Amino acid sequence: MVESHLLKLPVEIVHHIFDFCDSQTILCNISCVCKILHSIVNQYDRLEVKIDIHRYKTNKQIILLHQQVLYKRVVSLSCWWYNAADIQKDIFISDLFQCKRLRHLTLSAIDDKSMQSLFIEKNNMKLVSLTIDSRDCKDNASFKALSLFIEKSKLQKFTLGGLIYKGEMIPWPDQCKLKFLSILRCFYRQYFSLLHQLPYLETFQIQDIDTHENFIDIPSLNFSFHSSLTRLSITYCSLSTEHLRSLMSITPKLCELKLMYDKNIFKSLMEIYEWEEFVRLELNFLKKFHFFISYKISENDPVRLDTIIAPFRDSFWLNEKRWFTICDLTFKKYELNTLSLFTIPIRKYLFGSHYIKCGLSSKNNTYYINDQSQDKITLDTVHDTISVVNLAQEDIQASHLRFLAEALQDNQTITKLNLFDNKIKALGTQYLVEALLNNKTLISLNLGRNDIQDEGAKHIAYLLETIKTLRKLKLDSNEISIVGVQHLI
Repeated sequence: MVESHLLKLPVEIVHHIFDFCDSQTILCNISCVCKILHSIVNQYDRLEVKIDIHRYKTNKQIILLHQQVLYKRVVSLSCWWYNAADIQKDIFISDLFQCKRLRHLTLSAIDDKSMQSLFIEKNNMKLVSLTIDSRDCKDNASFKALSLFIEKSKLQKFTLGGLIYKGEMIPWPDQCKLKFLSILRCFYRQYFSLLHQLPYLETFQIQDIDTHENFIDIPSLNFSFHSSLTRLSITYCSLSTEHLRSLMSITPKLCELKLMYDKNIFKSLMEIYEWEEFVRLELNFLKKFHFFISYKISENDPVRLDTIIAPFRDSFWLNEKRWFTICDLTFKKYELNTLSLFTIPIRKYLFGSHYIKCGLSSKNNTYYINDQSQDKITLDTVHDTISVVNLAQEDIQASHLRFLAEALQDNQTITKLNLFDNKIKALGTQYLVEALLNNKTLISLNLGRNDIQDEGAKHIAYLLETIKTLRKLKLDSNEISIVGVQHLI
């Protein structure tokens, strides 16, 4: 038998490989392979472990997390507090205090009593990052204990999930050293207060900054300080341009900005143009900028994708900053009336699956049709066109089909097109036929249940005269009379 190459590697390299494995694989599988790997595993002291507290000290957990492993070799620990008995919580907290190498701690579903017990004065954990994701911590005493811990531990990264931040929630210590903060949301005025209390903060992530405070008056918020913030991310942004301008005024060091706008923020195409001008003229100091905008269209809205994306083809976007933009329409029921405008690459939570889309990039005048998830699209992959387009039962109307028709003119490799059970009617059929006249590859077309009637059949007849590759055509349940049939014969 040829000796394994893995065993010949330096221990440091094997440990680096372990960095990409979960703790159970390392401790329960790799460690049991042979004596050499068992020894290498025992030397590995960068374990990342997940624990359900209600199972702590059960047989499985003892095998996986012997005290010597937990105390000396775990650097990252994620704890799930739900359903744990008080005695289990107390034992676990006591053991946590012995974890000398622990630097990253996540507490999910933790309660007030446990939080106060954990962050007592004798707690000497030297954490670098702390995440608290719980809706059960509401006692001010819990956050006071947390504040004392933050001051003593010199924590650098803090994430607070599950709760909406309130100004009085955490009494931040003087000259707090936090460099990274992530919270769900806060009020507009609290944003300024947070930056003022966290002078060393470099990265701030938040879902939204709520401007619905009765006492808010933008001009009255005159702050004389400048924040050290360099990265800001707002993932469900509802801020107006005026509010955003005010936020930017106190962050002269900002170099990375991410704005994922909530739906229905932009009511007109003119608002998008004005926002683009604001970015181009007043945010030109940024090095990295990512955005996502949804624009709702009405049935009779004549807007075109190339019209929306036109301002983002300016030299500022393409050449100076190289911020490339996509504008597309996703053919998914209930989202058909919403166009998306976003920079690529983009990272946005909870994108849909691989629904069919048609769109344009700011760098290319050619429309694309693909089924890529929006967070996977790049300049290299955006024109990876599919040959089979299945859009059955998506509630597509003529107003939506005109976008697809424009894309079909630029994508001449479609072989199968299924539009069964939609509402394209005669007008949509006209759009479709005009787009397919130059297609040389289409072999199957399904337009069943689209109420195209005799007028639509007339358009289809013209298509049949032009396209010689079509082998399969379905027109059932379309209210076509003998007059329409005569067009097709």
